Amino acid sequence: MKKLIINFIIPIIIMSVLLFMLFIYEPIVVFKASNDSFWFGFDQLINSNSLYFFYGLIISAVISIIVILLNLLTKDDFIHNLFLTITSCIFIILYIHGNYLAKKLPVLDGSTVNWSSYKTITIISLII
Repeated sequence: MKKLIINFIIPIIIMSVLLFMLFIYEPIVVFKASNDSFWFGFDQLINSNSLYFFYGLIISAVISIIVILLNLLTKDDFIHNLFLTITSCIFIILYIHGNYLAKKLPVLDGSTVNWSSYKTITIISLII
């Protein structure tokens, strides 16, 4: 029973941190950086993105339950380990891309951007 709880909790923690980063933290950072460019307010951003965050948590909980059930049916940890590996890799890739590579991109304020000067960043992003 303890193993089942741990097998359920670990993916939920990984997915909740990933969903928080995608739907709460990063939109707040973008909004605060250029809040005069948006036609909606901060409360609308938080309300809609919180809804997406909770939908994502529900979907990830359902997927975790399905993986646990498949793990119990096959009596092999391969499916669960594969699921943990995939979710961890997605989290690490999105974390690196969002926190380190995106800072070297230009500000999207409506001015013309010379994208040819960002070839190195584009290649690194594609590789990651």
